[in-house]
Amino acid sequence: MESKKRVVSNYRSSIIGPPVFQYTSIYAKISEAKNLASGLRDVYCYIKVDNEAIARTASVFNSSEPFWGEEYRLHVPLEYQYVSVYLYDHDTLGVKVPIGKVRLDRDSIMGSPRGLDSWFPLKPISKDDEIQGELLAEIMIDEYSDEMFRGVITLVEARDLAVRDINSKVDPYAVINYKGKELNTPTLKKTRFPRWNKTYELPINRPLEEFDNRTVRITIYDSAKFHHDAFLGEVIIDLAELFLGQRYKTWYRLQQQDKETSAAMPSGGAKKDGKKEKDLGSLRLKVQCHEERILDSQLYSPFVQLMISAVESPGPEGSPLLIMLEEVMTMDRNSLAQTLVRFYIAHNAILPLFDCLISREVENVSLSNVTTLFRGNSLASKCLDQFMKVVALPYLHETLKPVIDTIFNDKKLVELDPDQLKTRSSSTSKLIDTSVAQLTGYIQIATESIFESVERCPQVLRQSMRLLWDRVIVKFPDGDTPYSSVTGFIFLRFFVPAILSPKLFALREEHADQRAERTLKLTAKLIQTMGNLQTAVDAKEQFMSPMATLLKEGVDKVKTYINQLIDVQIVMNTPSATPVEVLSDGLGYLQHVVLNSGVLWKRVTSGTSGAVGSLLYRKRFFELTNIAFTYFPTEKKTGEAKSYPVQWIRVVEKLDEAAFSRKHMFQIVIVPVGPSTAFSPSETVLYLQAADVNEQNRWVSAIRKACLCNREMSPVHHTGVYLPRKKEWSCCRATAPAEPGCCPCHRGITIGDWRDPLDPYLDAQVLYSQYQQGRETLTKNYSAPAESENPENPDVPPPRPAKPGSDEARMQAAYGRLAEVLDELSYHHSQVPNV
Repeated sequence: MESKKRVVSNYRSSIIGPPVFQYTSIYAKISEAKNLASGLRDVYCYIKVDNEAIARTASVFNSSEPFWGEEYRLHVPLEYQYVSVYLYDHDTLGVKVPIGKVRLDRDSIMGSPRGLDSWFPLKPISKDDEIQGELLAEIMIDEYSDEMFRGVITLVEARDLAVRDINSKVDPYAVINYKGKELNTPTLKKTRFPRWNKTYELPINRPLEEFDNRTVRITIYDSAKFHHDAFLGEVIIDLAELFLGQRYKTWYRLQQQDKETSAAMPSGGAKKDGKKEKDLGSLRLKVQCHEERILDSQLYSPFVQLMISAVESPGPEGSPLLIMLEEVMTMDRNSLAQTLVRFYIAHNAILPLFDCLISREVENVSLSNVTTLFRGNSLASKCLDQFMKVVALPYLHETLKPVIDTIFNDKKLVELDPDQLKTRSSSTSKLIDTSVAQLTGYIQIATESIFESVERCPQVLRQSMRLLWDRVIVKFPDGDTPYSSVTGFIFLRFFVPAILSPKLFALREEHADQRAERTLKLTAKLIQTMGNLQTAVDAKEQFMSPMATLLKEGVDKVKTYINQLIDVQIVMNTPSATPVEVLSDGLGYLQHVVLNSGVLWKRVTSGTSGAVGSLLYRKRFFELTNIAFTYFPTEKKTGEAKSYPVQWIRVVEKLDEAAFSRKHMFQIVIVPVGPSTAFSPSETVLYLQAADVNEQNRWVSAIRKACLCNREMSPVHHTGVYLPRKKEWSCCRATAPAEPGCCPCHRGITIGDWRDPLDPYLDAQVLYSQYQQGRETLTKNYSAPAESENPENPDVPPPRPAKPGSDEARMQAAYGRLAEVLDELSYHHSQVPNV
């Protein structure tokens, strides 16, 4: 046993040790589904990280091949086990009916650096397969005889067990199995948080190198009177990994049943019937995981300074470092562009970045191909796309939301194409005339809002468009190319996609129905035509000819709008190796930034004597900033507000539905810093209810992110509430009001969005990782030749050095500087112990 290793907990700390922070994020794109069983469905998806439901797509109605196209950036703990997507159908009563699921484990996701992108078959959603929770066990092995060891196992408790019965109750017991011998704990009634605290001794055969001698299986079941006991999860412990005489008290995550090595089920245990699984359809899904260890900020200074200088003096062919980055990137282009944009915004160098990228793209386009300028998926185009989303989404919402809401609320049939109408009759012409008038109204609402919005457009976006105009007009001074280069972004890549897919730009919570979708498509088509500076309709779409006059007037107004938009002075701020704290338009996050706001139901905890049910809940207006969490005594932002600094927040977690018999509830535990007084109690708990699961997830995620720097966040929480009459917690049945939480907190699980504060050192680490992963390719392509002869092939003359001043020499020199910085950062990373 002296050569054996210590058992390692299933949990890995998110903090490796000062000054290193572990960051893990998952990019998930839910594209579409096909061949769903039972034909047409009203389908939506849930995304879960382990057992935490973190996001829900919009519903797509009456479709067997629903399309969502929704993207999510999920921030998750290092120790996450799997990512799952569940598909459900709305039935006529509004109850969710399971369709199928896709579950991807951590190893599968991490095994593909570029991500998993495929059609995945849907698997059945079965309660027996939904394993969650953990088991706390204490184990020690000591000498007993020459033939035997003695194992002492204490099953302390389990937490957060899955619910199998329709009554939402669990009667758990545990079974220890070693070499066919079983030891059972008592069955505890009606608790998902059983506390057995039972100790058992096992005679363990030598030698432990034999698998049968070294494996202990602990299985938890839900006892049932009238059907099979339900499997809740198991833990397999390898005794050969333990030191003799040493106690190991560890939380083990419950796993699905190991079918290859599973011992016999206990009497009455659940069994599989072996039938072939039904084809439930497929889901198109992309999932990619990034893990980074972020070092102390000072260690990134040389790398940051190098990246800044790369865009300040890029050279005639562009920045060598950005060219290299494109060659070796393993991230998708959108994610890389977002990282670059946020990095250079934080260091006040976003305009130098655009100047570098735009100049290179303009230089590489000839007059004969001018129509392709910025129309592809180049790094310049992607960076400007991401930049607009980061800095101008509030501007987009203010500009387009009126027309989007009008189209959704009107629910009118708008159609100009006779071929799209199911029947043709004398009423067809009347319907088209009505549609022309209706569509004209929508176009006027949209265009007037756009053309009058110049002053509301963020200054830094206007400066970037002016920069684009200036670089294009130097090479293409004639014609409309400068106009079309600007409209290609602000219209074709910003306004038009938002009109086509309002849900993807957070303009609406739901996808459009069939009528609204068609109206949005026609509206977007006309605004796109204006953005292309076309005064006539396409020859293939003559049904749009009634809108020709509106188009001609619109093109003139588009040019006027562009002239006003770029009527600004470009201010190339001095880039800073130290992240700037305040940027124009609040890009760096000013001292007081609203991260979320809206109306929630608040459970009233005082002054409600005799109140029951809904009378215990009041609508309140809540506002979260990076400084404080505040609510007002009314549904509107009026009255005397109650405010709590975010540093006081200790728990932000969802509540079990059974706690108050209400859905979408969550809790915030607040503990003031400093001594408590009559006016500052030691602890305040807010119980809040959101309108739906998406609103619940947004609030929980936003508050968690605002509290990322809170060092005293609680590691555990109660999923229920304390019941004074029963003198126990509804979740774990613990009797003390101050009993520590029974379930681990999920503070590391959040949803990324455009309002996330800039994190320049995370972005620096991500860029470093992209270069470092491509070192072999970069060294091969750009390393300067050695001056001495090759010792392995002395007869082969060394390669000639690059000609001074040539592009090859510039690339080699740039890589030489980059390699030195990468080597230094690599050394610092090597000094951090592996988790």
